[in-house]
Amino acid sequence: MVQLRGSFGDDLNAHRMRQAHKKLAVALNAECYITDVPVVFSTLEERYLPEHRSAVAQLLARSQECRVVVFSPGTCTQTSRLFRSQLLSAVEKELLAQRAVGDICSHYVDANARICLPDANSRVAGLSLPDLRKVGQKILVAGGDEKIEVMHAALRWGYANRLVVDAKTALALSRYDSSGGGRAR
Repeated sequence: MVQLRGSFGDDLNAHRMRQAHKKLAVALNAECYITDVPVVFSTLEERYLPEHRSAVAQLLARSQECRVVVFSPGTCTQTSRLFRSQLLSAVEKELLAQRAVGDICSHYVDANARICLPDANSRVAGLSLPDLRKVGQKILVAGGDEKIEVMHAALRWGYANRLVVDAKTALALSRYDSSGGGRAR
């Protein structure tokens, strides 16, 4: 079991996530690989510092070996942990709020699953979108109207080929029309 992206630091939520990952690994009789590098580095230079380079390389190598990936997309609102964090600048958050429909494995994308801010994207410590596309089983787990657009983008552009949602979200997703600005068909 591999954490697909960096972490948010040493707060209580990060600790709980580590514990949940470890419990799941025990239940699956699997090894658990967790990293403490940030999900997004402040600068590109910081991402390539010697003390981070090896941890990031190890994370990417293990992520690329995965045959099954389970992920939940994020939003561009204050409900998103990444969006609330200090890892993105105020200017980046403003641009993402205007351009992005959400994030797929911490990579912010538009409705056509194109990267919205290449500079911020290059600072992400985690599985790249091209590498995600190569994984055999990509299971998207999500719910709620605020994630419809990013779920649609992930499914339409090959970043997910399995979906786990509640009935209300499934109905909303089936009615979503990306060519009409998100209006129901």
